[in-house]
Amino acid sequence: MEAAIFERFHLDLNARPEVKQADLRVLAAEQAQVMPEGTDYWTVPSRIKPAAIDVQFLSPTESSERFLSKFFELTDESGAL
Repeated sequence: MEAAIFERFHLDLNARPEVKQADLRVLAAEQAQVMPEGTDYWTVPSRIKPAAIDVQFLSPTESSERFLSKFFELTDESGAL
């Protein structure tokens, strides 16, 4: 599935480690802000630092619109990063 996502959005497959690290940091931030205390126990031994973000609750429509807006902002006319 990950390979299909990278292909669909014209992402560099060599960026996988950086993408994985960013994904884990966002997960840690989500757990720290939204989930019950103690659910982010895995971050300490793995040395994952939560991303400096504020989790917002968005409707599916607004979430999609924001994602696509940022995607197109970050890509050139060809859709390549």
